[in-house]
Amino acid sequence: MRQLTDLDALLEAWARWCVTGLGGFGGGSVLARMIDFKGNEALMYGAGGCKAPVDELEGQVEAAVMNLAASDPKAAEVIRAEFGVGWFEDGRRMETARKGQVEKAHRLAISVRTYQRKLKKAKKHVMESLTGADHG
Repeated sequence: MRQLTDLDALLEAWARWCVTGLGGFGGGSVLARMIDFKGNEALMYGAGGCKAPVDELEGQVEAAVMNLAASDPKAAEVIRAEFGVGWFEDGRRMETARKGQVEKAHRLAISVRTYQRKLKKAKKHVMESLTGADHG
């Protein structure tokens, strides 16, 4: 298993993993597919399931972001927007890689300050999830 050294580099790898479908979810994250299929697991997963190894860091990042979405959905949306992963509420793909934080915040209907605060919270949550730290 790879070592966790640079969180931003890991988040970039996670974004590529989600977008290219290497996680076995057909080109999107689990959360994005849940939204697409309105939580219908039979449609969402199909027969193949996830093909990624369980200990793969990108999969662990995805799990951490999904966990965060349960307690702070906006923070999960922000980290997904920052790294271009997922879909907006109107069903359009988050093609945000070339947009700045001002445009991303506007698209998510939050202030830039809130965007930056939520991004910091999301990154902290992911790091603590991966290192096993308590983020009580």
